[in-house]
Amino acid sequence: MRNLRGGKKERVKGVIDLFCGEFTLNDLELSCPGVSLHTIRKVLYGLKKDGKITCRGWGSGAKWCKKGEYD
Repeated sequence: MRNLRGGKKERVKGVIDLFCGEFTLNDLELSCPGVSLHTIRKVLYGLKKDGKITCRGWGSGAKWCKKGEYD
């Protein structure tokens, strides 16, 4: 039996890698069907904590980008 644990998190990270420039939480939701909002947020905040992405703004209007693209 295959271990599927973490597959959705890796899918979210892969989509983030493909984005150029800023993206929103909604962009991720549309690009990752079947992945819960909770999982997407967990990945975003983990990457932010690791210093790999940054967030500009707050709430539904927040824009995310990979570190170094707009710094």
